[in-house]
Amino acid sequence: MGTKYTDQSSGLSTYNSSPPADDGSAVEANKVKWSTIKTKLTDMVKTTLESVNTAITNYVDEGPDAKSANYTTVAGDHNKVIECSNQITITLIAVASVSAGYRVRVKNVGSDMITVTCSDGIDSGTTVYLYPNEGMTFIVNAGASKYLIESADLAVRRLSIVTGNKTLLPIDHQQVYVWEEEADRDVTLPNIGNGDVQDGWEVTIIANRLNGATGNTKVDVDVAGSDTWWDGNTTTTISLNCTSDGEQKIRRFVADATNNKWYLTFNVVYTV
Repeated sequence: MGTKYTDQSSGLSTYNSSPPADDGSAVEANKVKWSTIKTKLTDMVKTTLESVNTAITNYVDEGPDAKSANYTTVAGDHNKVIECSNQITITLIAVASVSAGYRVRVKNVGSDMITVTCSDGIDSGTTVYLYPNEGMTFIVNAGASKYLIESADLAVRRLSIVTGNKTLLPIDHQQVYVWEEEADRDVTLPNIGNGDVQDGWEVTIIANRLNGATGNTKVDVDVAGSDTWWDGNTTTTISLNCTSDGEQKIRRFVADATNNKWYLTFNVVYTV
C-alpha cells in the first residue's frame, strides 16, 4: 500500500449544478443536448471514478520496495514493505509529515544488521535493530507524536550441528551451534566495535563429546577487534573442552554494545 485512502467525492461537487427549469416550456434552457448532460452528469462521474481507481490502486500497493542504501521513508510508503539488505539505516518519516495510522513495515532480508530510527520516538526509545530475517511494523500513534511497534517477527532459535572453525555473523543471532568433532575448533564472536551487532545479540555454543569417542571435543571462543570480555580482558579464550565420554559444555554469549563487551550468561556442564 502506498498512500492512505482519502475521500474522493469532491469530483461530484458539480453534479447537476444549475439545472434547467424543466417546467415543460419549449425554451432554450429546457432543450435536451448531449453537451449539457455531459458536463453536468457524466463528466464528474467519470472523473470521480478515475480518482477512486487511482486512490485505491495506490492504497493497495504494498511493494515491497528493495533498499540497499540508507533510506528515509516517505508518505507514499504507507503500508508498504521496505525490504532491506546491507548494513543500512532506515529513518522513519517525521510524524508531523504524516498522520495517526501511518504504517510501514521494515524487513531485513540480508545478512547484516539493519538500524531503524526516528527522532520522534519508537515506543520508549528512538532506535531499534533488526537482525537477518527479522521484521517490524511501525505505526504512528493516535496522538501523532511518535511511532509504535505494532508487530515484530524476530529471529527463530535453531540448533545446528557444526564442523570446522566458525566466525559468527549478525545472522547467527539467537542460534544454537553444536560441535561434536574430536578436534580443537575456533569460534570468533561478531565485532561489536564495528557495529556488527547491538545490545542483546546472543548465541549459544555447545561442545559435546560423544560416547565412545577417542579424542576430546574442544571449542575455543574469542572476541574480535577491540571487543573485551566482561572483565575487560581482550586476550582470554573461553574454552569448552570435553574430555570425558558423554560430557557436554554449554555457554551463552550476549553482547553489551554500550561498552563493547561480551557477557557469559549461561555456563553449564553435563555428563551422562
